[in-house]
Amino acid sequence: MLNKGGKMKDIYDLQGRLNRVLRNIKNSKEISPNNKELLIKFSNDMFAEGLSIARVLFYMNRLWNIARWIKKDFKEVREEDLKELVRKIAQMNYSERTKVDYNSTIKKFFK
Repeated sequence: MLNKGGKMKDIYDLQGRLNRVLRNIKNSKEISPNNKELLIKFSNDMFAEGLSIARVLFYMNRLWNIARWIKKDFKEVREEDLKELVRKIAQMNYSERTKVDYNSTIKKFFK
């Protein structure tokens, strides 16, 4: 289905969903200003790398939760912190696929 501009209509509203996640990050009282800045930069960098909006949304949805779980500036996060986070995720009541998704997001963001 085409919109008025002749482009494919986004039936999943990916742009709107990404905008909401980014707004939630920016407005969160649980995420430090430094981490907010890093998350927005990461989002922009992913687009610059050529990732699709669906993939950027995938990462940002997970990073929004991760940022609230870690509770420290990302620049101060050490390998031990990440291992503890992965351990906590492994014990959460998530499907195995969701746990793998979180772990891949951690690897991508903290590389």
